[in-house]
Amino acid sequence: MVADRPVTFLLGRRDEPTDGVEDYSIHLGRALEERGVPFSLHRIPWSTVGWVRALLWVLRQAHQWKHTWVLVQYTALAWSKQGFPVAFPLVVLTLRLRGCRCAVVFHDPSGFPGTRFRDGARRAAQMASMKAASFLAHRSIVTIPLDRLSWRPARAAFVPVGANLPLIEAGRPARDGVLTVVVYGVTGGERTNKEVEDIAFAVDRAVARLAAEGKRVRLRVLGRGAIEAEPLLRVTAPNVELDLHGVLPAPKVAGLLATSTVQLFVRGGISSRRGSAIAGIACRLPVVGFSGPETASPVTDAGVVLVDEGDRESVADSLARVLQDETLRQDLSARSQRAYELWFSWDAIAGRILSVLNNNPDG
Repeated sequence: MVADRPVTFLLGRRDEPTDGVEDYSIHLGRALEERGVPFSLHRIPWSTVGWVRALLWVLRQAHQWKHTWVLVQYTALAWSKQGFPVAFPLVVLTLRLRGCRCAVVFHDPSGFPGTRFRDGARRAAQMASMKAASFLAHRSIVTIPLDRLSWRPARAAFVPVGANLPLIEAGRPARDGVLTVVVYGVTGGERTNKEVEDIAFAVDRAVARLAAEGKRVRLRVLGRGAIEAEPLLRVTAPNVELDLHGVLPAPKVAGLLATSTVQLFVRGGISSRRGSAIAGIACRLPVVGFSGPETASPVTDAGVVLVDEGDRESVADSLARVLQDETLRQDLSARSQRAYELWFSWDAIAGRILSVLNNNPDG
């Protein structure tokens, strides 16, 4: 039983400029504390001291955590600079040898996509590492439903992620009456151009339709990749009023989301591990976006309007329809609020985590 015994969060390399896994750990830890379970957070310094010294560090530190739960947070790039996390199972093995109760939280449970030979090799290394770590751990926690995985982790349970944001009163209309489409985060790298073009196409069509009704539509882009996307947005959506922000403190992000009208999500298919999408649900927004292989309940129970991934025409039509229909927006907002309270609030997530640690992991 966990009871009032401490829970330790163990993280790998820090992500920059923001670290969603660290934020996840802190928010979840605070929710556990509210339930009487103290927590601590530590990073394994493998990226600065090398793997041999890092594992010796784990060996020394783990005696403090004997017979208590250690939640090891997995993303491929947290445990390998190039996405080949082959040393990660050794962390779990070391914890087991020191008598710790070990649970691995798989934030990237599907492996990286891609069709190049290197992509396939990287994905194979990731899958092998995850399977080995799952076999060694006492519990495996995945952030998408188990039936959406191509593999079955040992002793596995599904617990979605939450929004790394403070609670804020949502649904407040902008003072100027402009309908605001918000995009939270733009993917970098080779996917940027297509993603920005999808955003521009959908919002440009919405602007044209709403202009016929005498209404203004603004595009608000914030978070990672927002500033980098500005030049292409200005070229592909010259008629769209832009409100651009980069990486901001969480309270400001929450405020900008809460004063938006609808969230547009075209960063691949929406899923319960995508914190940027969950942030919109937490702020009680309607969400228009793509569905994909990971798309399933409970994220589909929220106020989402989804089309097949890559269907630019349909996502544009859906966005315009939601902006035009206030009654529909209110219904979607209410659904997002219910889904947030039941699945995506940190209290709900903490309760599920404790149930997994204390009881049957498949329950």
